[in-house]
Amino acid sequence: METNAVFKLVVLWEEGKIQLPVELESNTLGYFSSLEMIESFIRSAIAGKQKNFYLGKCITFRIFEVTKYYLNQGCEPEGQWVYDCNGQLIGGYDGPDTAPFFGRSEDQCRFKNGDPVIFLQGNRLLSGKIAALPISKAPDRVRLDQSDDCYLVTTGPESENHSHPWIHRVFAENGTTLK
Repeated sequence: METNAVFKLVVLWEEGKIQLPVELESNTLGYFSSLEMIESFIRSAIAGKQKNFYLGKCITFRIFEVTKYYLNQGCEPEGQWVYDCNGQLIGGYDGPDTAPFFGRSEDQCRFKNGDPVIFLQGNRLLSGKIAALPISKAPDRVRLDQSDDCYLVTTGPESENHSHPWIHRVFAENGTTLK
């Protein structure tokens, strides 16, 4: 991939037993010139082949495409990708979050209504239940962007306790994400 960007790799993790909600530790693991280099680094880190490297209880790896403009202006990264603690790509987008979003069909969603999940809100890990899937098709004359590609997750007994996490920041509650 030829690019003027660098890719920043960040790991979110927690030390010891995870009790939700929890503020996760965040460490920048490095800057890379390609996504392929990052994927290789993640695989070797998971295998324990990286020296001076500690994952704790890894929750997720996050990659940010850092352009020269981003570095100079301190604005949002151009692209973002999320990998689980096993090194599997969960998803992402390779453009600003204002890029068009055209909807997501139900069969493209990893979760269904009522599924218990854990999700990231910044570096905070919370639990909840899926209350609604991402919109399947934009209404006429309405422009959606990548920030609209989210689940509705209830976080308490009352429906007003809810969040709208980006679809790639939601994980199965069954612990497979937590290593």
